[in-house]
Amino acid sequence: AEHDALLHAQDGVCAVCGEPPSASNTRAHWNGKLCVDHCHGSERVRGLLCNDCNLAVGYAKTPETARKVAAYLE
Repeated sequence: AEHDALLHAQDGVCAVCGEPPSASNTRAHWNGKLCVDHCHGSERVRGLLCNDCNLAVGYAKTPETARKVAAYLE
């Protein structure tokens, strides 16, 4: 129920890329649902992300690194 409420609050799409869940952006063991993204330090839920965005956030680790990646891509 909490997942569904958060998905509704996000208009049914990934909080980063804005894509709805699909077979190509979710993992099979999540049954077509977006990932629950959370801060590993505080355990606070930040939002629901597709698999690719969840991995990008996880690998970036910090907002500073994410900004550097974005600048590099631009």
